[in-house]
Amino acid sequence: MEKRRITGTSRDYSNAWKDDRFEIFFVPDPSNLQFYYQFIITSGGVLWDGKREFRGDAVNPRDWNSNAKLKITRKKDSWNAELTIPLADLGIQPPAKGTSLFNIYRFRTVKGKPVGSYAWVPILTGNNFQPERFGKIIWKEADTK
Repeated sequence: MEKRRITGTSRDYSNAWKDDRFEIFFVPDPSNLQFYYQFIITSGGVLWDGKREFRGDAVNPRDWNSNAKLKITRKKDSWNAELTIPLADLGIQPPAKGTSLFNIYRFRTVKGKPVGSYAWVPILTGNNFQPERFGKIIWKEADTK
């Protein structure tokens, strides 16, 4: 853990994307791929969150903070992240219906080594924000019978 790249210490640290991290992209409405949420979680315990709109080649962040709760547990050789995001923060009113798009990336940033990059749904070419290639979340009410 001591070799992990950890530079940020405060919420919405502007260079969180350079640290050892996870990145989560969430598109609530697959018919509008221009609007999404992004969360960055660093092994140092920083949460960066943004409500974003993609316009051509530019990504324009909006002033926004979620009510997400982050819990980081660090051990000698590993770390765990638990992120809880209220559905309402994602524009979803329970019971959620339909389909949303989602992807999660892991960037293992260790000093002196190339960045390791992993994804739930790998994007093999181009940048990571290609929502048409993301996995799907299909919202369904729990069967309580």
